[in-house]
Amino acid sequence: MSETKEIWFEIHRLYQTDAGNSPKELDVKNIEVNGDDIGEDIRKKIRSDLGLDDQGLIVKVRNERGSLIPINKRLEANSQEHPYKLEIVRRHQNISPLSRSVKLESYNETMKLKLVDIITRIEKLESSCPQLQSKRDEKVHAELEDIDRKLNFLNKRIAEADDANWTGMFRKNPLW
Repeated sequence: MSETKEIWFEIHRLYQTDAGNSPKELDVKNIEVNGDDIGEDIRKKIRSDLGLDDQGLIVKVRNERGSLIPINKRLEANSQEHPYKLEIVRRHQNISPLSRSVKLESYNETMKLKLVDIITRIEKLESSCPQLQSKRDEKVHAELEDIDRKLNFLNKRIAEADDANWTGMFRKNPLW
């Protein structure tokens, strides 16, 4: 059986205020957590012990320096003198979300635009340096010849394999 840890929280119910300021009264409560509890189990215990039925509320835990820390089984036990700061907020409490302003084109249109852009850049380079066109043509020609040579080799091997007939396992009758 795993050991239980006693974790102390200074509770800030920021969802009850409009400006996001902390209410005057602060509660300090402890929650006992098993060492093998996962983050979701710990969050459920926090919600049940504090009576938070609204699933739209967000629970944040901060350390003494004010940094956000994850709620998981590695949450260290602490004392009542140095509790974690537990903030409970509404979603989008301090900012109002904007509607989506970026209009995304379809994937095919985007890829066509990129391809056209690359082609125009290549044409611009080739026009500035005339040797590039001839070098590219030579390289394409060499690659085609190499592919042609490999295909001829494969065709020859396939033709040799087609001519072979299987005559059975033994040419002579065994003596047994």
